[in-house]
Amino acid sequence: MIHSCFGKSVAMLGCGSNSRRLCPPMAITRAEADIALGYLDEALTEVEAGH
Repeated sequence: MIHSCFGKSVAMLGCGSNSRRLCPPMAITRAEADIALGYLDEALTEVEAGH
């Protein structure tokens, strides 16, 4: 999941074996946040599908 998000320019770090943390910029627009959340949703869907 981290690699999938990174490939879409969403910074995410591991935080233990079952946790992840997002690293958004200090200044982010709602539209940019919506895009990032869409990428996160895609990454979670990939993980759920076993890719």
